[in-house]
Amino acid sequence: MKKIGNILIIVLLIISLIFVSGQEGCEQQQTTQTGIDFTLIDSIGMLTPPDVLEKSQTFKVGVYVENYNDREMEGIICVRDNMPDSFYGIPSEGDGDCQNFNVTASEIISSQGGQGQGSQTPGIDKIYFPETGQYVYTGLPELNKPYDAKLFVSMQYQQSSQITGTVTSPDEEQPRMTQEAQPIRVSVAKSIFLAGDNYQINLEINLKNMQNVEIYDPAFAEKDKIYFYADMEPLMLQCTDVNNNPIAGIIEFENEKIIKCFALTSSRTQQSYPLAITLDYGIVLEKEYQFGIKTK
Repeated sequence: MKKIGNILIIVLLIISLIFVSGQEGCEQQQTTQTGIDFTLIDSIGMLTPPDVLEKSQTFKVGVYVENYNDREMEGIICVRDNMPDSFYGIPSEGDGDCQNFNVTASEIISSQGGQGQGSQTPGIDKIYFPETGQYVYTGLPELNKPYDAKLFVSMQYQQSSQITGTVTSPDEEQPRMTQEAQPIRVSVAKSIFLAGDNYQINLEINLKNMQNVEIYDPAFAEKDKIYFYADMEPLMLQCTDVNNNPIAGIIEFENEKIIKCFALTSSRTQQSYPLAITLDYGIVLEKEYQFGIKTK
């Protein structure tokens, strides 16, 4: 009997471990996406690469826009191909065929029991090209095999956000930052030491591009530039790059950047200071698709 009892205990322990592992696995899958993304709409009458169009076949291009920000977003989305415009079809000159989009905010639905991150439901919008009528390729020289064509879909929108947290002094507790889901993620590390009669609070701010997108200044005038500003009232916060050059306003940013900031405080008692980091930048996301065009 004792042996049977031990076996039952072992079996129950194994079942418990499997249950806990399953729960942890589910929580790991409930991740939060960032920014705005898009896919092509796959339905009748829509070009869905790697489709092959029949000769003189009419079609539209549908784009499904997903917004993972916690606020409404707007921007421009364009489609173009790599075929000469003399064959009609999708425009290829300049940015191609463009439309504005306006998409609602995402929603976070709490997980059952209030544990884990829950699920994220993005705001959605559907854009169809052309706005009226349909595309069709005409006048292509006849070939025994379909033309190899490319569809380019690009999205352009402006991302503005404020990342906030609390910096305490004089202790070693690290700031906990609050930020919405966005392509550029911010982390802050703190250190403190005595500087004469004051405490010097040092902050290392790390900016990192978490999405495969191109970053521009807010006016889309220059690539790899963003607007950055940080303050920690009532203290005077001074920021530099890794080479100790003063930094604020429009700064260079190539996928990742470390910014060093410091402030002096004369207080020897426990104090809390609100830290606010403002980012403003433009985003361009482009995807390429291949399709074919029959001529006979």
